[in-house]
Amino acid sequence: MTLTNLLYFLMLFKRTKTLLSPNTNLVKIPSTAAKFKCHICNKNTTVPFELWDFDKSISSDCKLIKSKPTIGNCLYCKSTVKKTSTTWKNEVSKIYNNYSIYSDSGGSEKVVFDSNQKTQKPRSEVIIETLINKVKLPHNMKILDIGTGSGVFLKAANKNFASASLFGHDINDNFMSELETIPNFKEFFYGNIDTIQTKFELISLIHVLEHVLDPIVFLKQIKTNLTKDGYLIINVPDSENNPIDLAIYDHCTHFQTTTLINVLGKAGFEVSFISNKKIPREIIIIAKIGKYKSISKNNETNFVRKNTAYLKSMYMCANNLRKNFEIDIFGSSLASIWLADQLSEWKGNFVDEDKNKYKKKINGKPIVSPSEVKKETNIFIPLEKEISKAIAKRLSSKNVTYHYTN
Repeated sequence: MTLTNLLYFLMLFKRTKTLLSPNTNLVKIPSTAAKFKCHICNKNTTVPFELWDFDKSISSDCKLIKSKPTIGNCLYCKSTVKKTSTTWKNEVSKIYNNYSIYSDSGGSEKVVFDSNQKTQKPRSEVIIETLINKVKLPHNMKILDIGTGSGVFLKAANKNFASASLFGHDINDNFMSELETIPNFKEFFYGNIDTIQTKFELISLIHVLEHVLDPIVFLKQIKTNLTKDGYLIINVPDSENNPIDLAIYDHCTHFQTTTLINVLGKAGFEVSFISNKKIPREIIIIAKIGKYKSISKNNETNFVRKNTAYLKSMYMCANNLRKNFEIDIFGSSLASIWLADQLSEWKGNFVDEDKNKYKKKINGKPIVSPSEVKKETNIFIPLEKEISKAIAKRLSSKNVTYHYTN
């Protein structure tokens, strides 16, 4: 397997207490910094940012990385990308060679809370529901899930499209035995996608495109496998509203809705539906083959500055809090694991509502449910303010205090 192939995919008391953010200087763009090549437009017009002082990143499968990447903003296409140097490629190759799907939940898919923060369901079910509500698809269609892993998306598809023929693609066949248990699963492909000759009515890219080194070329290839009236559905992190995405080492593109639409347009797709509300901090986009419609380019510099400053504020708030209290950390995914590592010699628990994670450990620290938290515990929520407020309100208890960055 070549490195290029590997890089295609992944692979509280009754009221809550809010900590005020410390004054944090925004990230500066050094005027003399050496520009590097943008893998979206292929121009040497990307200016690197001076990042925060943290010396570690995290992989998309929640493992700590003892190095930090170079992130920049392309002056030409306004994309926010990582510098995909030889060092970066070698590190990413190591990540993918030892990749653990949903390692923080023992292999179970991420769950998503509804807008009222009351009920939860697997992410794939939310994506399938969005498809059903927004576009009309034939019941006997062929579905190709690229980067399928253990087939969680195909399983959700089978529940709603029982007559559909299911196909999967990934960089290896590690989950072949599990895929073969899915009803109507027909064929598995691995290696380069240009070897696939079949046409499909639906192709899915669930958390794949942010890993791809040349997304426009990649999408053009996928277009050849889509029927004339077929649909492509993509799910990626919403980097503008998801600060921790900057710290994920193997994410080489940090998409906003505008940059994602432009990338699809340049690959020959037009957008049928887009939302960053269906799944918090993520984008769902449905597209079909069509003419490129250019849209205005946002100034992505502002969101990188804002999110970098937020990560630093989050760390400082949590670190200041633990000077007075022993703290637990809410959640057990990327932001929580990254923050726990930054807080040297932290001795608390991870607190999570996902029942698939209970009684498991991350880096030796247990994951407990909110009901198991000891009285008078202080819990820090390492998420954005509005999400943190909703969580704290829902879990409000006279025995526990929730804190978050303002």
